[in-house]
Amino acid sequence: MLKYLTITLIMWLLPTSSALADESPYMQLIGQADKQVKKGNWAEAEQLYREAIRSEPDNPQNVLLTANIGMLQYYDDRAHEAIATLTRAHEQAPVSVTILMNRAKVYTALDMTDEAIADYRRVCRLDTLLADPHYYLALLAIERADTTEALRQADTLASLQPDSYYNHMARSTILLSSGKIKEALPHLTKVIELDPDAANYGRRALCYLIQGDLGAAADDIAAGLVIDPTSGELYLYRAMLNKMRFRPDDARSDAEKAVRYGVAAAHVKSLLE
Repeated sequence: MLKYLTITLIMWLLPTSSALADESPYMQLIGQADKQVKKGNWAEAEQLYREAIRSEPDNPQNVLLTANIGMLQYYDDRAHEAIATLTRAHEQAPVSVTILMNRAKVYTALDMTDEAIADYRRVCRLDTLLADPHYYLALLAIERADTTEALRQADTLASLQPDSYYNHMARSTILLSSGKIKEALPHLTKVIELDPDAANYGRRALCYLIQGDLGAAADDIAAGLVIDPTSGELYLYRAMLNKMRFRPDDARSDAEKAVRYGVAAAHVKSLLE
C-alpha cells in the first residue's frame, strides 16, 4: 500500500454563531457537519450531510456533500462504501479532479492499483498543470518495479514543479528503490527542508545508517524524536544505531519502544539479529 496519501475533504468556511442563525437550514446543517468533521465524529458528520441533501435535494452543492460522505466513510473504515459513494459523486461531476484524486487514493488503500492508476490518469488529462497525480503515479510505478514509468512521471513532475516536495520525494524514492542511496540523499535533504517532519528525518537517518555515517544518523533520529516522540520507526533506527555502536542494552531498550509504538515485533527482530 502506498504511503504519503493525503485525502482531501471539502470544507466550507464556517460563519460566526450570530451569522449562522441567519443561514438557511441547508447551510446550518453543513456548518454543523463541518464542526463534527473537525472533532473526528465521522458518523455524526455523515448524518448531518445527508440531512442537508434531503433538505434541498436539487441543490447543486449536493455533489460536494456526497463526495464528503464518501471520505467520511473511508475515515470510518468503510472503504468499499466510500468507493461506491465517490463513484456516484464522480458521475454527477465527471470533471472534478478532487473527487477523482480522492477515489484514486481510496483505491490505493484497497490495493486496487489498476483502478487508482486509471483515476490518476484521468486527472492528468483534466488538469495538465497539476503535479499531484504524477507523484502518485510515480510511486505506484515504483511499487510495480516499473522504473521507466516512474522516471517518466518524475520527469513530468520536475517540469511542472522542479523544486517541490513532490518532485524531491518522488526522485529520492526512485533512487532508493534502485539502491542509489548517495544520489538520493540531496533529494531527501530538500524534502526535509520543505517538510521537516519525523518520518522524513527517519528516511534520511536510515540512509545514513546504511552508509555507516552514524553521527549524521544520530542527529536525524534525535531531530525526528523531538518532533514525534512516539515514532516507532525512529526508535527502531536508534536501536539499529546502538547495535552498531556496540550498546546492546540501549539497543534492546529502543527495540522495546519501537514495538510499543507500533512496529511489528517480527520486523524489529529481523533487523536487529
